[in-house]
Amino acid sequence: MNPHVAMNVPLRRSLLGRLLAALCCVAFISVAGLGLAAYMSERSALRQQIYAQLIIIADFKKGFTALWLAERRADTQLLASNKLNQEHFSDLLSPATSSEEKASLLDSLVDSMHLLQQSRPGYSQIVMADVHGVIRAATDPTLIGQSIADDEAFIHTMAAPDGQYTQDLYLHPETGRPEMKFGHVMHAATANDVEPQPAVLGAVILTVDAEQSLFRLIDLGPGLGSTGETMLVRSEGDTTVFLNNTRFAPEAALNLRLRQGTPEAYLATLAANAVEGIQQATDYRGQEVLAAIRYIPQLQWGLVVKIDDNEILAPVYRLTFRLVMVAGVVIVLAVLVSWALARTLIKPLTQLVRATQAVASGDLRTPIAVQRQDELGALAGAFREMVTALDQRQRQLEAAHAEVAAFAEKNVELVQQLRELNASLEEKVAERTQELAAANARLRELDRLKSKFVSNVSHELRSPITSLRGFLELMKINPAKQEQYLALMNAQVDLLGRYIEEILELSRLEQQREHLVFAPLDFNPLVASVVATYQPQAEAAGLRLIFRPDPGPLQVRGNEEELAHLVVNLVANAVNYTPEGSITVITQADPGGVQFVVQDTGIGIPDEDLPHIFERFYRGQNAIQSQIRGTGLGLGIVKEIVQLHGGTIQVDSQVGRGTIFRVWLPSDPGPARRRQSMAAPTVDLKPGD
Repeated sequence: MNPHVAMNVPLRRSLLGRLLAALCCVAFISVAGLGLAAYMSERSALRQQIYAQLIIIADFKKGFTALWLAERRADTQLLASNKLNQEHFSDLLSPATSSEEKASLLDSLVDSMHLLQQSRPGYSQIVMADVHGVIRAATDPTLIGQSIADDEAFIHTMAAPDGQYTQDLYLHPETGRPEMKFGHVMHAATANDVEPQPAVLGAVILTVDAEQSLFRLIDLGPGLGSTGETMLVRSEGDTTVFLNNTRFAPEAALNLRLRQGTPEAYLATLAANAVEGIQQATDYRGQEVLAAIRYIPQLQWGLVVKIDDNEILAPVYRLTFRLVMVAGVVIVLAVLVSWALARTLIKPLTQLVRATQAVASGDLRTPIAVQRQDELGALAGAFREMVTALDQRQRQLEAAHAEVAAFAEKNVELVQQLRELNASLEEKVAERTQELAAANARLRELDRLKSKFVSNVSHELRSPITSLRGFLELMKINPAKQEQYLALMNAQVDLLGRYIEEILELSRLEQQREHLVFAPLDFNPLVASVVATYQPQAEAAGLRLIFRPDPGPLQVRGNEEELAHLVVNLVANAVNYTPEGSITVITQADPGGVQFVVQDTGIGIPDEDLPHIFERFYRGQNAIQSQIRGTGLGLGIVKEIVQLHGGTIQVDSQVGRGTIFRVWLPSDPGPARRRQSMAAPTVDLKPGD
């Protein structure tokens, strides 16, 4: 063995490679563990920070929205409760006031409304209407004289128990902008504040453009980064409606509707249904977000302040990238250090391996140059001692081998003879064992068949003999009916005779199985002779017996007597079991042989009887019920004859419609084919082609 070639171990399988892999794994696991701990810690701290930040922003915007609503209601109340406005509006409505005075009063009221409109951004319209809904004063002079009696805000304001009403956000039908209305009832001025029920003059209706006021204020405020949004929502039936425009849906106000129960509507649905808290879920865009949820009960609004999860974790991702870079540098340094350390440890091991390979190749005098004071040095010393012991042992073995070789040369011939005799004896024992096993199997099968046959014959012969004995007893008792009993006894004797004839036929077939004489013959005349024999019996029973022979000669090679017996049994069965109709006998040439068909319109054979009709002494339920006497051996004989000629038989039958037997006989069965047919199943109980 070449030691230099033997040392070419792949790095991944070598000790050097394994040491490198182990050290690199330790370095990687250490860096990865520290990195993962830092990542999880940073991620948790960052989430807690964002949680607190979102909660502060959500609480602030909830309070700010509630304050905004209170200010608008207060402004509406200020206009309606101002005594000077009440007096001017009351005089404006009085018929006694002159036109010049009404114009002055109107200017005063409009100036008051304009002053409020200019001080508050988003106040798009302020009107004062009388109790009938007719606008008497407005910041837009074109509205004066118009009726708002059907306006929702006016109707609910006049009907409110406390005299004020806030109409929720809606889209203006003309401008399409989101608006809100605040209404307050205006009473007549009183001399003091204790008058129980001052007269109602009308109502002040304040219209606010939400985009110019509320939405701008909601969107203000730091802390939401580049993906943060604030959403106002409310519930309408099974949908949740967005009330304001958002960063990623600038036309969302009262246009974006989400069906409750969907993942995209989860956060908005919680807010609209008065659920408060912190949630990590999917928003309406399908993005993972962290959201703070608050509820504004004054208008049943939900407030959602959210920010994308990706933006929250962006600092963590940057930290992860830096950790990966550090880990890469650490792993490279670990590889370099591991390589140097491994080389120091591997060098003496390599020397020992080369010495071992030399010893394995037979060189027991190879020097071992490893001189160390550690475990490797101890291993090298033990190896030297082992090599010395091996050298001594080898010399002893060589001497013993020389002695054994000399002895073996003298006994080689004897050992070879013993091997040959042993092999021959084993073959003979195996052959004889197989022959005995096969003979035993054949004997057991023959014994079983003999017992079954004797049992069946005894059973079938007992019935007619018992009947004869019974009729003899009856003749003794009633001599007047002797003639009738003699006729019945004659029928039983005929049945007994048929039993014996068919049993003898079966026995003859079994005995002559290998000695039947086969000769060429024309099958058509044989079938025609049998049909002519049964023609009178068929006509006497009112049946049509039809023979359709093949136009040409049908040459087969077989035993004429047995083939005639086959045809007789099938035609006789058809005549006996066909109460009315016809029987058709067909012969025709077939590739490699002859096909013989007997088709009747008789009682048929039930499906449960079909698998047993070729069993000896078997009679089906239909045959028994028809009271037609039979032995149950005819089809068994047919099957034996077909097998002896190397053919097949098929049966197709329907109860009440008739039966078809199809027999196929080869033109020249030959001994090999006959043996194959007798050894293999040849009966097909399915319909033929």
